[in-house]
Amino acid sequence: MPSIPPPESGGWRWIDCTGKAEMDENGAPVSLSGIMVDIDARRRIERALDESHQHLRLAQKAGGIGVFVIPAQGEVMQVSEEFCRIFGLPSASQVAIDAVKACVLPEDRHARSTRADRAEGITPPETEYRIRRADDGELRWIYRR
Repeated sequence: MPSIPPPESGGWRWIDCTGKAEMDENGAPVSLSGIMVDIDARRRIERALDESHQHLRLAQKAGGIGVFVIPAQGEVMQVSEEFCRIFGLPSASQVAIDAVKACVLPEDRHARSTRADRAEGITPPETEYRIRRADDGELRWIYRR
């Protein structure tokens, strides 16, 4: 996607161009038709969003805070990179709920949410439990809210 400076500002703007050349019988171009769309605002928003995500990742890493989203029904949860690091799981944006459940110590399994709890919306807002990290078996206390 090229960017061209608008004449009035002297700055640069992002544009998206799509075109097609019309050729004569000898294969020489005779005309070019196409469209140009100003996507500058979208690109600036995308850049700001990327920067915001980077700041969030840095804050999560500095604070040791993992983020997750568990659907009421389903077998896969959305997770942050820091969540994976805390649980000793390979870095991914999604992990199987069973992989996380397997880390929870048997004597603390009462503290984790169940599919029925999530479906009924009665998951406790805060809880603590212990895990054994998947990669090195290290014992960790988890506070979830």
